[in-house]
Amino acid sequence: MEPVLGANADPDTETPSHSREVALQHMANSIPFLQLLLLWYLGGVLCVASTKTLLMGEDAISPAALSMFQFLCTILPLNYALHGHTLWRGVPLSLPKHKLQDDKAKKLTMCALFYSTGFVLTSVSFYTSSASFTETIKAAEPLTSSAVAVLYNLDSVPFKEMLSLALIVIGVLLTTKGAHSGSGVPAAAKTQDDFLSTIVTLAANLCFSFRGAYQTMLKKPISNSNGVGSLPKTITDFQLFLRISHFGFFLSFALVLLCDIIWPILANRSESTLTTLSHLVVKIGRSFPILIINGICHGIYNQASTVMLSRLSLVHHAALNCARRLFAIVVTSIYFRVPFTTSGVLGVTLTLLGFGIYSNLKARRKLRGLKDVVHGGQNLPTSESGKPERRNRIRGPFSNNSNV
Repeated sequence: MEPVLGANADPDTETPSHSREVALQHMANSIPFLQLLLLWYLGGVLCVASTKTLLMGEDAISPAALSMFQFLCTILPLNYALHGHTLWRGVPLSLPKHKLQDDKAKKLTMCALFYSTGFVLTSVSFYTSSASFTETIKAAEPLTSSAVAVLYNLDSVPFKEMLSLALIVIGVLLTTKGAHSGSGVPAAAKTQDDFLSTIVTLAANLCFSFRGAYQTMLKKPISNSNGVGSLPKTITDFQLFLRISHFGFFLSFALVLLCDIIWPILANRSESTLTTLSHLVVKIGRSFPILIINGICHGIYNQASTVMLSRLSLVHHAALNCARRLFAIVVTSIYFRVPFTTSGVLGVTLTLLGFGIYSNLKARRKLRGLKDVVHGGQNLPTSESGKPERRNRIRGPFSNNSNV
């Protein structure tokens, strides 16, 4: 049995689990950006497509049951990769194998809570409304992430960058509208269901934005007692994903007990507990192959998303996540030979244009920040062209006021 590191254990102690965790993190860090992005996008396409299949039809399973299997299919292989076994040992929600400050532990809990709740709410939205309607509302995630980033002082979002993010959102909205304009869905939709789905999806967007914020704060290096930043002996991306998946599994399992077993029994007293359980097992059994595929794709694309969030800012990650929906629409349209409409082509163009503008503005702002550090760490005011204004430069003791 492997030694379990307690709260007072040395974080540098080498154990087989720690060695595997470090090796996996090193492998993830060595993956090129474009390959990681492609893995994230392809996994997302397969996961969303199989999710729509599982939540539709007579054999549709509940959103809580789907989320439970998604988290379970993530926990088992990841736990084996990190610890060499698929069963839990010790307390599943215990702290990771590094000494974390109390503040870090709270951020880990909040990150897990928002992540798990966001996925359950997304499944509920897919279940109560059409997939295209849900994807349309979820396209606004960059805007909620920008607000959360500013709220927690994690990033500044200048006005031009905000406009470019709005351009991305508009582009994805147009692409989604164009991709489903000929789907044959009646115009008289269920207004009440769409309103409920809008509230649920917006709540999911906020949950994912807060999850990104807490993960960003959690991944910051722990300071020494002297207040000097130490090496980032904090939780790795794989350990983080395993911990929040543990939390999500227990949350969704509790919802399955409440919504799929207890509530049907109370609502229909003529139906026995055994009958309710048998109906649930039959539905899961009929969809079991797709459930396994969906769970694997869910684990792959969310692990890639977790690693990507460690490399990028919260807002940049949200913009890429929004572009992922555009990628899914384009890939499925090409695969099923669905012709692009005028609004679809316009949406793709606006999304690519907005993302290009945002990436350029972000790179220029980062370059200005590096220049400010070189010039003494001062935040020098800049002109519209991105260059420091001469009249506001810091002057030395021998500088001439007339020759600034």
